[in-house]
Amino acid sequence: MTAIFEHKIGRPTIGDLALGASLLVVAVLSGLYIDSARPDTTEPSRWWQWLLLCTPPVLVALRRLELVVVTIVATAVQATIWVTGLPEVLLSLIVILYSAASEADGRGLRTAIVASAVLTGVTAVGVRIADDVTLYQLPLIMLTCGTAIALGVSANRQRAATAALATEVAELRLRSEYEHAAVVADERDRVARELHDVIGHSLS
Repeated sequence: MTAIFEHKIGRPTIGDLALGASLLVVAVLSGLYIDSARPDTTEPSRWWQWLLLCTPPVLVALRRLELVVVTIVATAVQATIWVTGLPEVLLSLIVILYSAASEADGRGLRTAIVASAVLTGVTAVGVRIADDVTLYQLPLIMLTCGTAIALGVSANRQRAATAALATEVAELRLRSEYEHAAVVADERDRVARELHDVIGHSLS
């Protein structure tokens, strides 16, 4: 269990903060302007409801601090949003799943897969017991989470291929410099031997 929370800690970038702020605006607007076509959606009126809506965008901005933990918390928050009937905005969750799946150590990918399975399970339960959850939402959630994870895996592989290519280029450059230095040293030794022979012959 401890290994799950051992993760490389990074600092949020300006881009992360900007993305989180943009998603926060979307979450607030979704709470202020409820879709009239969905009367079953609960309008947030209490502080904890607004906290639930605003938590995923904040997690997006801070996801580099501890991505595995962020993914777990975001999954729990998103499931709670669905259960309480609050307006659902999947953009933040998609970003977090993508980021987790793109991690190189594999823990993020495993966490993203488990999170996707949990959200799919919550949706499946909703289809069985809730009148406002339709069957078409089940494959929609599966495709949404699966696409985010697939894109993250692809980004990780591309990054690994780029790093391997950079390493290979660096090794070739070092080998070329070593070979060039060896050729120069051999030429220097040859010139030195010739000068030694010429000088020795002259003195003789």
